[in-house]
Amino acid sequence: MIQDREDLQRLRTWLGEQPVPRLVEWLVEAGFAHRPFLVAMTAAWGAGAGESWNAGPVREAICGLTEPPKRTTWRESDAIGNQVTPIGCLLRHVLEERHAADAVELAEYALERIAELSMAVQDSEGWSVPLLDEVGEVHRKACVEARPDVAFLVRRWKGFQRRWCFPVFDRFPAAYEQILGTEGLNEWLLGG
Repeated sequence: MIQDREDLQRLRTWLGEQPVPRLVEWLVEAGFAHRPFLVAMTAAWGAGAGESWNAGPVREAICGLTEPPKRTTWRESDAIGNQVTPIGCLLRHVLEERHAADAVELAEYALERIAELSMAVQDSEGWSVPLLDEVGEVHRKACVEARPDVAFLVRRWKGFQRRWCFPVFDRFPAAYEQILGTEGLNEWLLGG
């Protein structure tokens, strides 16, 4: 059983020594045991399958993983948190694969969907705040690489702040100063 970071590091080292076919078998079995993991894994595969990158499967996975059950109360919050957890890892992989512009758009979509789901299940910020923070950090890193239009970015983020009261949305513009520059900060202060 994993007790601390040292145990985790030893497990990673051991996994790195395992033959690829064994790891593939375990990943497939883990996917069938944990449906959200399978959804994220097949989305990553579908996005990169073939000759070119396609963000569609990742967007579909985010949508599916954040779909609220028909009846939701705070009692389902932990299960729903487990359902959406793979989104952070999936988005990190999009960024690692050098698709920063898509990572910006997908992270914004995920932030919206996660915030809406959290409100629908009365999460009381149990699972949603850490996941929103993780996705927010992917978004910030993707913006550093992609350099999106700052006026558009400011308008989007103002919309997020008006709509939701989660800490991740309060970090703007301070966490984005490097991206916004003078033009973006002026837009933030003076824009509508």
